[in-house]
Amino acid sequence: MTDVRTQSSTTNKVLGYPLNVWYVAAWDKEVTRKPMSRKVAGRPLALYRTEGGKAVALADACWHRLAPLSMGKTLAKDQIQCPYHGIVYNSAGRCVSMPAQETINPSATVPSFPVVERHRYVWVWLGDPTKADPDWFRTCTSWTPRNGQEMAKPSTPRATSSWCWTTSWT
Repeated sequence: MTDVRTQSSTTNKVLGYPLNVWYVAAWDKEVTRKPMSRKVAGRPLALYRTEGGKAVALADACWHRLAPLSMGKTLAKDQIQCPYHGIVYNSAGRCVSMPAQETINPSATVPSFPVVERHRYVWVWLGDPTKADPDWFRTCTSWTPRNGQEMAKPSTPRATSSWCWTTSWT
């Protein structure tokens, strides 16, 4: 018997993750000035904080040679430097410095993603940035733990509490 297995992108599609939703990328205390790597919905991200404390999420691959930006270092203000050739990006993913180059290639960018910090988590939106709504984080006035007894919402949200979310998966 002959076992024929073909992998075709047109016939053997793997459904991806929903993109136009908020995903938890990390605990807020995990994201520091030192870049860290995190895979969210199958996408590698570099997470770090600006000097002002704002969390940033960029694709974890340099535009030039795809080196992981999470292995680089943060520089002044909101910048991150690629560990391979030293290309520097701002928090929007735009290249602001290229070693040995007087002009910067306008295509030298990496994808950046909207970030929100709520309930001690860093949330990332991987879909259409125009649909990212930070006000989406509306919670119920009460929550129901697994034992089914309704209780008042805790003053400090915990990872084990159940939250009621208004969702739109479009």
